[in-house]
Amino acid sequence: MGVQPDFLPRIQRSQPQPAKSPRGLSKRPSFRRHSHPVAIELPEDVRALKQKILETHPAKLTRFSLSHMRHMATPPVLIPDTLNDRRAVRMVVSGKSVPLTMHMWENCKKMTKHLDMIDEYVTYR
Repeated sequence: MGVQPDFLPRIQRSQPQPAKSPRGLSKRPSFRRHSHPVAIELPEDVRALKQKILETHPAKLTRFSLSHMRHMATPPVLIPDTLNDRRAVRMVVSGKSVPLTMHMWENCKKMTKHLDMIDEYVTYR
Protein backbone atom coordinates (compact mmCIF):
# COMPACT_ATOMS: atom_id res chain seq x y z
CA MET A 1 0.00 0.00 0.00
CA GLY A 2 1.47 3.26 -1.02
CA VAL A 3 0.58 6.90 -0.60
CA GLN A 4 -1.86 8.18 -3.15
CA PRO A 5 -0.08 10.62 -5.45
CA ASP A 6 -2.92 13.17 -5.63
CA PHE A 7 -3.65 13.26 -1.87
CA LEU A 8 -1.41 16.26 -1.12
CA PRO A 9 -2.77 18.49 -3.94
CA ARG A 10 -6.32 17.94 -2.64
CA ILE A 11 -5.33 19.20 0.80
CA GLN A 12 -3.68 22.25 -0.70
CA ARG A 13 -6.75 22.98 -2.86
CA SER A 14 -9.13 22.65 0.09
CA GLN A 15 -7.32 25.31 2.11
CA PRO A 16 -8.96 28.76 1.94
CA GLN A 17 -7.54 30.98 -0.75
CA PRO A 18 -6.84 34.66 -0.04
CA ALA A 19 -9.60 36.95 -1.29
CA LYS A 20 -8.91 38.53 -4.64
CA SER A 21 -8.83 42.28 -4.70
CA PRO A 22 -11.32 44.06 -6.96
CA ARG A 23 -8.41 45.87 -8.52
CA GLY A 24 -6.41 42.82 -9.40
CA LEU A 25 -4.75 44.57 -12.30
CA SER A 26 -3.03 47.07 -10.05
CA LYS A 27 -1.41 44.24 -8.10
CA ARG A 28 0.45 42.99 -11.14
CA PRO A 29 4.00 44.29 -11.33
CA SER A 30 3.57 45.16 -15.01
CA PHE A 31 0.76 47.59 -14.16
CA ARG A 32 2.50 49.31 -11.28
CA ARG A 33 3.81 52.78 -11.86
CA HIS A 34 7.48 53.19 -11.22
CA SER A 35 8.20 56.01 -8.81
CA HIS A 36 11.66 56.55 -10.27
CA PRO A 37 11.90 56.32 -14.06
CA VAL A 38 14.93 54.59 -15.44
CA ALA A 39 17.55 57.12 -16.51
CA ILE A 40 18.69 56.79 -20.11
CA GLU A 41 22.43 56.92 -20.51
CA LEU A 42 23.38 59.26 -23.34
CA PRO A 43 26.78 59.58 -24.99
CA GLU A 44 28.84 62.60 -23.96
CA ASP A 45 28.44 64.51 -27.26
CA VAL A 46 24.65 63.97 -27.26
CA ARG A 47 24.42 65.09 -23.63
CA ALA A 48 26.37 68.28 -24.42
CA LEU A 49 24.16 69.02 -27.44
CA LYS A 50 21.02 68.46 -25.38
CA GLN A 51 22.26 70.80 -22.65
CA LYS A 52 23.08 73.49 -25.23
CA ILE A 53 19.58 73.19 -26.77
CA LEU A 54 17.94 73.47 -23.35
CA GLU A 55 19.98 76.58 -22.51
CA THR A 56 19.22 78.35 -25.80
CA HIS A 57 15.49 77.45 -25.86
CA PRO A 58 14.10 77.80 -22.32
CA ALA A 59 10.58 76.85 -23.36
CA LYS A 60 8.03 74.77 -21.51
CA LEU A 61 8.75 71.11 -22.20
CA THR A 62 5.21 69.85 -21.62
CA ARG A 63 2.33 69.99 -24.04
CA PHE A 64 -0.74 72.16 -23.65
CA SER A 65 -2.95 70.49 -21.05
CA LEU A 66 -6.66 70.71 -21.81
CA SER A 67 -7.53 68.93 -18.57
CA HIS A 68 -5.69 71.64 -16.65
CA MET A 69 -7.48 74.41 -18.54
CA ARG A 70 -10.88 72.84 -17.80
CA HIS A 71 -10.46 73.70 -14.12
CA MET A 72 -9.68 77.34 -14.84
CA ALA A 73 -13.17 78.71 -15.50
CA THR A 74 -12.85 82.01 -17.30
CA PRO A 75 -15.79 82.96 -19.53
CA PRO A 76 -14.76 84.36 -22.92
CA VAL A 77 -17.16 87.31 -22.55
CA LEU A 78 -18.92 88.93 -19.62
CA ILE A 79 -22.44 87.60 -19.14
CA PRO A 80 -25.02 90.43 -18.83
CA ASP A 81 -26.83 90.75 -15.50
CA THR A 82 -30.21 89.99 -17.09
CA LEU A 83 -28.93 86.61 -18.25
CA ASN A 84 -26.86 85.89 -15.17
CA ASP A 85 -29.77 86.39 -12.76
CA ARG A 86 -30.24 83.37 -10.52
CA ARG A 87 -34.01 83.40 -11.15
CA ALA A 88 -33.73 83.56 -14.95
CA VAL A 89 -35.29 80.61 -16.74
CA ARG A 90 -34.91 80.89 -20.51
CA MET A 91 -33.75 83.27 -23.21
CA VAL A 92 -34.88 83.47 -26.82
CA VAL A 93 -31.97 82.70 -29.12
CA SER A 94 -32.54 82.36 -32.87
CA GLY A 95 -36.29 82.00 -32.32
CA LYS A 96 -35.91 79.21 -29.76
CA SER A 97 -36.29 79.46 -26.00
CA VAL A 98 -33.19 77.88 -24.48
CA PRO A 99 -31.41 77.97 -21.11
CA LEU A 100 -28.09 79.73 -21.69
CA THR A 101 -26.40 79.72 -18.31
CA MET A 102 -26.00 77.12 -15.59
CA HIS A 103 -28.53 78.95 -13.37
CA MET A 104 -31.06 78.89 -16.21
CA TRP A 105 -30.52 75.18 -16.75
CA GLU A 106 -30.96 74.44 -13.03
CA ASN A 107 -34.17 76.51 -12.90
CA CYS A 108 -35.58 74.70 -15.94
CA LYS A 109 -34.73 71.38 -14.32
CA LYS A 110 -36.56 72.40 -11.13
CA MET A 111 -39.65 73.42 -13.09
CA THR A 112 -40.10 70.12 -14.93
CA LYS A 113 -43.32 68.28 -14.12
CA HIS A 114 -42.84 64.55 -13.64
CA LEU A 115 -45.49 61.95 -14.32
CA ASP A 116 -47.50 60.57 -11.43
CA MET A 117 -46.42 57.28 -9.95
CA ILE A 118 -48.56 54.26 -10.84
CA ASP A 119 -49.03 51.89 -7.92
CA GLU A 120 -48.47 48.18 -8.37
CA TYR A 121 -52.04 47.22 -7.53
CA VAL A 122 -53.53 49.30 -10.37
CA THR A 123 -54.43 47.20 -13.40
CA TYR A 124 -55.54 48.50 -16.77
CA ARG A 125 -57.72 46.38 -19.07
